[in-house]
Order: sequence, then structure tokens, then C-alpha cells
Amino acid sequence: MNRKIEITIDGLTGALDRFEQAWRRGVAVKTRNAEIRLTFASLPVLLKNLTPARWTLLAAVKNSGPMSINELARLLRRNYKNVHTDVTRLIELGLIERLADRRIGVAWDTITAEMKLAA
Repeated sequence: MNRKIEITIDGLTGALDRFEQAWRRGVAVKTRNAEIRLTFASLPVLLKNLTPARWTLLAAVKNSGPMSINELARLLRRNYKNVHTDVTRLIELGLIERLADRRIGVAWDTITAEMKLAA
């Protein structure tokens, strides 16, 4: 199964519109595919949370497989404290998961990002 999450920039109105569309699809169709989405209120908020260093970190864990934060810091040649801070935030956002053995792994096979230039 391909686990996919979509990252978007949108406000409350867009979220309510998506909820209404999903509701109508759910009423019309007996089987439903879950949409998993991480939405930020604005581009500055997205960029604050998903920095280039955090994207690099995500890619490194996805490519190398589950590992400890210490192993990840060595792999990226970054300070452990900074990597730990980034990992903690990515766990909070749901992009990284902590496994039973305390290693970390990327929770998704596909992460897509969408940004509209005009409303």
C-alpha cells in the first residue's frame, strides 16, 4: 500500500470546502479512500516548519531507512541538538514516526506539496 500525504497552503474556508466535498463523496459512494493532508495557513508558516534542512532530513531517512537520531546527525554531518529539534517537529507534523525500537522512520511513501499562486 502506498501511503501518501499532501501538503497544502489554505485557510479555514478551503478546509471547510474540502470537508463538504469529502462528505458528499462519502454519501454517494460506499467505499472511500482516505485523504491525508497537512495544511498550513500561509507560505511563511509552511517554510518555517518545512525548512530545506528538514526536507533533506526527510529524504535521508527515507533513502537510508529507519535509524537513530544520533545516526542521522552523523549521516547529515549536523549537530545532534539541531537534528533532534527538527525530528521532534517533523514527528509533531506527522511526517516522521518513532518506531517501537526508538528509531525514526518516514511515515509516507509519497509526500506531495501544492501551492496556489492566486485565490
